[in-house]
Amino acid sequence: MFATNEYESYPSGFSRATILNGIYYIKNIGTGKYIDIHGPSTDMIHQWTYHVDLQENWEITKLDDGYYTIRSLYKDKYIGVANTSLGVDNINLYSSVSNQTKWVILKNSTGQYTFVPYNNIAYMLCAPNNLTGEELQLTNNNLSNNYNKWILIEQVQNSNTNLIQNIETRRFASPYGPYLDDGTRIHQWDFSTSSARRWIFQKQFDYFFTIKDKYTQKYMGFAEDEDGSIYIEQFSSISDCAKWKMYKSSSENLVFTPKGYEPYSYAISVNPSYDNVGSILKLIPYTDDTNYKDEWQLITDRTYLGSLSTTWHSDSRSVGYWDLDGTLESIDIYSKKLNAGELSFYFTAGTNEAIRQWEDLLNINIDKVYNEDSADIRIYGGTREQIEDIGGFSGTTWAGLSKYWFSYQGIMNINGGNEIVNICRISSSLIHIISRTDTDSVRMCIAHELGHSLGYFGHAPYSTDVMYAYLHGSYTLKTLESNHIKAIYLLYNK
Repeated sequence: MFATNEYESYPSGFSRATILNGIYYIKNIGTGKYIDIHGPSTDMIHQWTYHVDLQENWEITKLDDGYYTIRSLYKDKYIGVANTSLGVDNINLYSSVSNQTKWVILKNSTGQYTFVPYNNIAYMLCAPNNLTGEELQLTNNNLSNNYNKWILIEQVQNSNTNLIQNIETRRFASPYGPYLDDGTRIHQWDFSTSSARRWIFQKQFDYFFTIKDKYTQKYMGFAEDEDGSIYIEQFSSISDCAKWKMYKSSSENLVFTPKGYEPYSYAISVNPSYDNVGSILKLIPYTDDTNYKDEWQLITDRTYLGSLSTTWHSDSRSVGYWDLDGTLESIDIYSKKLNAGELSFYFTAGTNEAIRQWEDLLNINIDKVYNEDSADIRIYGGTREQIEDIGGFSGTTWAGLSKYWFSYQGIMNINGGNEIVNICRISSSLIHIISRTDTDSVRMCIAHELGHSLGYFGHAPYSTDVMYAYLHGSYTLKTLESNHIKAIYLLYNK
């Protein structure tokens, strides 16, 4: 852990970042070049223009002590610091993890990163100038030319069979027809159970992916037409034009860029001129904006469970249920008021009221039990300090929180349309409620958190809904939010 005075030594405007373990390109903001290995015969680290070999692929991993390592996929070694002298080429590769190869990763409000070595938090990794091939160094200045600032381009990993859904049009990539011929173009089409909508992602040795259609058994690639347009087509064999990487956009959607192209430079897109059923997919210059025809999401090809006939009333794409038809006769709930002497805290009565309301709505049995170890749902109410003392959630910005454990059962589409949602079976849940004297807010908070624990994932859109994201005092369930979760209980608990 870091001491307080160490935080004060970080560059102005930067604080510690949380980075997901994964594979990244690391691009310098000032120079536009990437962290790169000089070649197979040296461990020198320098900056270079983008190229497709593994020298620019880095695996970032968070260690148990909170520091990060940056491992080369090309040489299976870690970026480290030879010494902390300034103005010398002292960034190198090392075979094992040590203090020499540990880094603090910092981030500012604009999404820029800087890398601070373990053994001197006043220094930062930088490029000395704009020249290609220049070895990386350390600096102790927050450089105005941005040579010490970087962006992380995450390479999304997903070796599964998936539906590929466009964010803007909500339609799915599929071969035209589908025909089996090479050169058949890929277009967008409405959802169906056809295997032509399923794509098999396979990682290749160079960390690019092939994307093979489950029906045609051919690979998604691109080819330039006589009119100069670059169309997405299918091919029998694997070549560079049929290899892809996936990156996250600023909106957390996926951008598909082919081998040979710099990340985000070009991307698979629905034909920009129209978005109708059957629109051909093209490779076009990528623009990170609010037109999402060039951004996608993957939906793992779990078991298709049919159509869920309900008006969707949540910002989540998942909904849960308790299997009272096959595994349980009732949901057992244990509740405990930690500050039992606080009469103004409407906890016990509020819990009973919420249970009755959800029981009546879903036509299920929820039984209160007195053994917390055997309970399916445990709910505790008390002061913030009491909640933290029993190992509960910390922080000061919440009035109630729930945590639930579940397993994915499959996917459904809503009302026979293109919206795909995940169906989840819940196995246990934990709820914490903060003590307060506002009775109506406590009633709403308990009903809200119990709703999450019963399968209402995400939040409802209207401020008068019990499942709205923010505390407001309304504790009576409304028709739309009731129907949202009731539909799945009617389906799975007949």
